[in-house]
Amino acid sequence: YKRQVVTGETGAAPGSGDGSGGGRVFEFAEKPKVTRRGDEVTISFAVRDFCDATVAIEGRDGRILRHLASGVLGKNAPPPFQKDSLKQTVVWDGKDEQGAYVDDKDNAVVRVSLGLKARLERSLLWSPKTRTRDPQYLDGNLVFAAAPEGIYVYDGGSGDHVRLFDHDGNYVRTVYPPPAGKLKDFDGLLWREFPQDGARLPLKWGLAQCTFLTTAMLGAGGQSWPVDGNGDVRAMAAFGDRLMLACERINRLAADGGTGGARLGGPDVFVPTYVPGAHEWRGGVVNVPPTDAAFSPDGRWIYFAGYMWSRSWMHGLLNGVGRVPADGSGPLENFAGSLCEVTGSGRVEKSFVETVKGNPPAPGQIAGAVSVATDPSGRVYVADHLNSRIRVFDPSGRPLKDIPFEKPAFVRVNPKNGEIYVFRYPLPIDQFKASASNPCFARLGPFEDPKVLASAPLETTGWCLDSPPCRIAVDFWTDPPTIWFCDKARSSYDWGPPDRYERTCAKLLVEKDGKLAVRRDFGKEAKAETGWLRGPRHMKRRLYFNPKNRKLYVGDLHAPAVVHATSMREIAIVDPDTGKVSRTVLPFDAEDMAFDINGLAYLRTFDAVARYDPENWREIPFDYGDHSPAVSCGLFPAKVISAVTFAGVGGIASGQLGGMAVSPKGHLVVTVANPERAAERRDEARMGSFGTRPYTPRIYPGRSRPWEVHVFDRHGKPLYADAVPGVGRMVGINMDRDDNIYVMLAGIAPVGGKPYFNPLSCSLIKLRPGTKFYSTNAVLPMADDSRPNRPPDFTDVDTCGSAWVENPCWIRGGVGFDGKRFKCHCPSQSRPALDFFARSFVPEPDHYSVLVLDSAGNEMLRIGRYGNVDDGVPLIRDGGPPNPRPIGDDEVALMHPQMLAVESDRRLFIGDLGNARIASVRLDYRAGEEVPLKDIPDQAEMEGK
Repeated sequence: YKRQVVTGETGAAPGSGDGSGGGRVFEFAEKPKVTRRGDEVTISFAVRDFCDATVAIEGRDGRILRHLASGVLGKNAPPPFQKDSLKQTVVWDGKDEQGAYVDDKDNAVVRVSLGLKARLERSLLWSPKTRTRDPQYLDGNLVFAAAPEGIYVYDGGSGDHVRLFDHDGNYVRTVYPPPAGKLKDFDGLLWREFPQDGARLPLKWGLAQCTFLTTAMLGAGGQSWPVDGNGDVRAMAAFGDRLMLACERINRLAADGGTGGARLGGPDVFVPTYVPGAHEWRGGVVNVPPTDAAFSPDGRWIYFAGYMWSRSWMHGLLNGVGRVPADGSGPLENFAGSLCEVTGSGRVEKSFVETVKGNPPAPGQIAGAVSVATDPSGRVYVADHLNSRIRVFDPSGRPLKDIPFEKPAFVRVNPKNGEIYVFRYPLPIDQFKASASNPCFARLGPFEDPKVLASAPLETTGWCLDSPPCRIAVDFWTDPPTIWFCDKARSSYDWGPPDRYERTCAKLLVEKDGKLAVRRDFGKEAKAETGWLRGPRHMKRRLYFNPKNRKLYVGDLHAPAVVHATSMREIAIVDPDTGKVSRTVLPFDAEDMAFDINGLAYLRTFDAVARYDPENWREIPFDYGDHSPAVSCGLFPAKVISAVTFAGVGGIASGQLGGMAVSPKGHLVVTVANPERAAERRDEARMGSFGTRPYTPRIYPGRSRPWEVHVFDRHGKPLYADAVPGVGRMVGINMDRDDNIYVMLAGIAPVGGKPYFNPLSCSLIKLRPGTKFYSTNAVLPMADDSRPNRPPDFTDVDTCGSAWVENPCWIRGGVGFDGKRFKCHCPSQSRPALDFFARSFVPEPDHYSVLVLDSAGNEMLRIGRYGNVDDGVPLIRDGGPPNPRPIGDDEVALMHPQMLAVESDRRLFIGDLGNARIASVRLDYRAGEEVPLKDIPDQAEMEGK
């Protein structure tokens, strides 16, 4: 457990970015001096500059027995440091973190360190073969594009990722997110100067603000930052060094990760279609995107097909093929069939020609154009699904030939010999029909003589909404051609075939002896390498560190639940020393988790917290608690002996309940959504676990509802009821050993004297229990003459409007993010972390960094900068990309730092879903001294003698 020293001058002070510490000097003017008198140990030292200092008492094994002090010295030095002094004296009372005396002081060491710094240690839970999102949710699937240099693979849903693999299936590099060195060549980014430090950085789009892509969720034209222009890719094609990604709109990339001189955003390629009974949030109109694309052989045109949907049990296909100029010089135009006609239960609301009702196409016309391919002569091959044929056109759109094939779903043409590769599998329009059976592959002769040369069954059990259940690419640059295949295994929650997650990863297949033989299976390989094949749904991946066994627990939201609860049940356990992953199943589906200093796990629902020993998940009952036969978020109930309970519901915030934490003293702090009618609970009965302790909040002019904070002692006895009255919706909460509360508020505070520009940002506040909030959106409005005589401390606070806080310790704006404030329950939130020195580690997702604040709110360090997963050379390469690029400084490259966990003075864990990994960051110092207490005589003993 002894500290492993991080070599190199890394981890600059906030804003410097060069490893220099922002000009500060990290040197002792007087090295630490220690005196002992009984249980009292006095530590004194002096520094040459007002740098940050940390004082800890460590055991012989390197574990910290007491976190005494840490912070930036100077005018605002946090206690117990003396303010505005280079000379410091800190007294240890001889007690450990939980207030018990340390008897064996001779085996203790006093450590005084200067200049907190960081260094990328390794990538955890990363593999290019695993899925970046939960593959069981809706239409999540891989998308492939074959090219001479290899196979491009897109995965999305928890950030957007495009990776290049060679023809043997080996990872080469990440193309998107772009490398740090390619941002300057990425035409189409929206740049902004950030008031925190003056840095000029690109803004990200979407409900979760995690992507540069603008392929989907166009809203009002896709030009309105912060949320319009989301990612999500349904079709992808490659030509030369160009890569085209499409959903509702085209995005253009270059193979090197830039945009190759082209602008990122291209023309729209969707067709607005009215679907009766579709999602209300679409108003019945669905922007139907293509799901297949192909370049013309000269690179002039891009063809689109596979316009399909399945919403609210309504399904349909468009009956045409569209095309756009590859240079973006023109809009989508009809090439073959009709993009105005619909087969299925929907109808076109708008079209390129006129508004018509959906009718089956006339005899002989295309009925469901589901796939498109081209050959070197420029011919266009269309999988005419419902007509059971492949219809071939010349480049002008004139029909040349019909090739019979029952229910074709995907077609490609070998550019070397013209052979036609055809696949059949069920599409959304087939999922309730008998015709969905008999999936297969066939290889046909060339256009001149397209007879069946070979065939083989295709194993698939999947289905998708709005997208093909299978994704395929044919790599014609191998001999024999390699088929890249991905299946959307049909299952949900915790049941389904045993290999349901493995089969959603890519397989490399080759035709052999009338079968498709497996050449490589990414699912099996990734399972052997990492043991974890699922990414989170809606980017909800929470990190928890167990200080006893020193393991990182990763809680992903997977399956849907009652009232969209963000619950988790299957947990990954990561050993940060080895990178190895194991899994465990929680006793019930919990919305959140926390560990106390002794390693006990606390699991919560809407209205209860139960405590367990995570080694065997045996319940550790609270002395003051309530029994329940079924505590749950709605899916997997468990019996509890005695849980802490409170009046709360889950539906108000779509199950995102704001957080909980356990202080070093064992005090439990928990956020609660308690509506006015919570005591009756008649209309919320199905959401809660059992009858709970009623609580009637104190109402005063300016108080908003329904959010509350309650604090319980280690026995479960209420310590502070309604500890932060009037607070708005929270997206993270912590408590230090002195019962100070740290709240991440879903509201905007000023940065540099002005409200922060990002409306999805949050604010971190330190306050004492009992601190009141006053809001413009209050149950009992304030009189005009009773409002505070100053501008609001926060604006756009969810449930509060504008708000003032009464005597906070400090406020930090421009941190975190909260996607729910834009009318959707799906987007996730960020979460800060607090270590045992009461240092706040705060994500800055829009700044591509993590900010470290001391307990007085001073900036100690900013960790990380923009980069993709190949950027930054780690101390340990195992488990990460094979060829990392150095970027200097702390080598921490981040795309979307969201959830955090921390091991005091050892490691910071950054959930960077934008790079599909957890970055383990080693924490260390620029200078330090250790004084063993065994070398210091006890003055009380000497005087006694």
